[in-house]
Amino acid sequence: MSERAERRADGMVLFYCGSVFHIVNAINIKYNLHPDDKADIILADYTDLSRFVEPLQNCGLFESVQTVPYRAFVERSQGRPYYVSNYDIKKPHDFIGALKFNGDYSDYYCFVSAIYDKIIYYAMIKKGIKPKVYIAEEGLSIYVMDMMRKSSSNEYDKKVYGKYAYADNVCGLLLYEPDLYCGNDAFAAHQMPKLDVTNKKMIDTFTGIFGHLDFPQERYIFLEEAFLNDRVLASDKIVMKQIAEFVGIDNIIVKLHPRNGTDSWKPCGFKTLGVTDVPWEISLLANDIRGKVFLTVSSTSSLNGLMLMNKESKVILLYKLMSVGLSVHVKEKKFKDFIAKVVEKYNDNEPQVFIPPKFPTLQEYITYLERW
Repeated sequence: MSERAERRADGMVLFYCGSVFHIVNAINIKYNLHPDDKADIILADYTDLSRFVEPLQNCGLFESVQTVPYRAFVERSQGRPYYVSNYDIKKPHDFIGALKFNGDYSDYYCFVSAIYDKIIYYAMIKKGIKPKVYIAEEGLSIYVMDMMRKSSSNEYDKKVYGKYAYADNVCGLLLYEPDLYCGNDAFAAHQMPKLDVTNKKMIDTFTGIFGHLDFPQERYIFLEEAFLNDRVLASDKIVMKQIAEFVGIDNIIVKLHPRNGTDSWKPCGFKTLGVTDVPWEISLLANDIRGKVFLTVSSTSSLNGLMLMNKESKVILLYKLMSVGLSVHVKEKKFKDFIAKVVEKYNDNEPQVFIPPKFPTLQEYITYLERW
C-alpha cells in the first residue's frame, strides 16, 4: 500500500457501511490508514443500525454520521432485472435522500460493490468530488467473487460517466488475507491492517460503540448459519447431536445467526448464545479464546480469529458430513479453492483447520483436540 502511505495528511475519507462488520472495518481503516484524515461515515438503513448512530457520533473518529434510504431503493428494485437497476445511476441524487457530502473526499470505502455503492459514488461525481474507490473486507464473498464483473455494467457506466466510471476508479480490494483471494486479477488485493489486541485505544472505541460481551465458557462453540432464513435444507442438527455424544452437550454452546430470527436449538437441548449488539469479531478480539474449538457448517466467521487478528484457533468445518441445499456456496469451485488455500496457510506449522470427510474422521479430530 505504498501509494496510500504517500497520500497527503490533510485528506478526507468517506465510508459506506451496510452491516456491523462493515463499521468495525471502517474504524480499523480509519485508525490505521487514515489517522490524521477527517472522515465521514454513511449507514445503510436496510439493516437497523440506528442504535449505533449516537455512539459513532461521540467516538471522535467521524465528522458526520448519516443514514441513507437503501431499503426504499431495494424495495423499488425488487423484481427488476439487475441491468435495469443500473440505469438508476444516471440520476443518483434521486436515491440518496438527505445525504450531504461534507468535503472533497480523497478516498471512498465501500464493502460490497453493489449498485447502491455506485449510486453514492456517482452522486459525488455529480458534485465534482472524484475519490479513489476501495472495496474493503466484508466476509467470504469478497474472496470468491468476480468483483470486476460485479462492479461493471456492460459499459453503461462508461457511456454515462466516461473516465469516472466506477469500476475504472477502483484502486483495489482491501483484505485481511490477500493471499486467500480467489477472484480474478482485475483488482489488486491489498493488506487490510489486522485487528490488534494491543491497540487499547481502538479496543476502547469498539467497547464504547458496541459494549462488551464475556466470551462463552463452553469449549465448543457452534456458529449457526442463516439456513432457516434462506430456506436451505441442512442436517446441521443431526451432526451436532452426534458431536454432543462425543464431547457432552453441556460443553457446547450455539451462537445463533441473527438473520434466522428464532432459536431452533434450545428445543434440541443445546445452550445458545443470544443475538447481541456486540460484533462477533470484537468478542474474539477482546477475550481470550485459547482452548476454544469453533464448529460450523461453512461459516467463515469461524476463521475470524485466524484471518482478522492472528489469534490461534481450532476450527472444524462440517459441510462434508451433511446434505446441504442445492444453491449453497459450498458446492462452488471458488469456495473449494478458498478452503484449499485456508488449509494450506493455517495448517502449515500445526493443524488449526479441520474438514472431516466422514464421521469416524471427525471423532479422530475431536479426540486429538481433547488433548490440546
